[in-house]
Amino acid sequence: MISSRLLLACAMALLLIANTVQASFAYCIGVYERSEKQVDYAFYLWNDAGDVAHAVDSAPDAGGDTMSNNGWVVVVGEFKDFKLDYLKIKNKKYDFSSKVPFTLFIESILFVDPRHRAIFRGCYDNTYNGYCDKAFNYDCTKYLPPV
Repeated sequence: MISSRLLLACAMALLLIANTVQASFAYCIGVYERSEKQVDYAFYLWNDAGDVAHAVDSAPDAGGDTMSNNGWVVVVGEFKDFKLDYLKIKNKKYDFSSKVPFTLFIESILFVDPRHRAIFRGCYDNTYNGYCDKAFNYDCTKYLPPV
């Protein structure tokens, strides 16, 4: 017969594994280049567990910036000629850290918001449950903080 302590321990382990494995997220990165010496970045990110994160920051040059909110850390690379050279997204809660290759995960560059020169939108789905298909039907620009 299985003891209640063993069942509880198994349930806790499964919960921990579920929280670690579920890391699908979608994001918007808004960029506004004020001058050759100042670039403003904003991010809005949401995931399949209901977490939301957003932040705004300025970089003294086009060298990129690091922003964090609600356990999520977003590192954006250099913005030049309407391109970012890299994007890194981390979250300790989900034991997730990845340099996101744009060729796979950026869906589009949008020029729809006067608050930003460029908006990069993308999604990462490690559960293969169609999360990104749903996320791309969502207008992330309306929640992107102004820079």
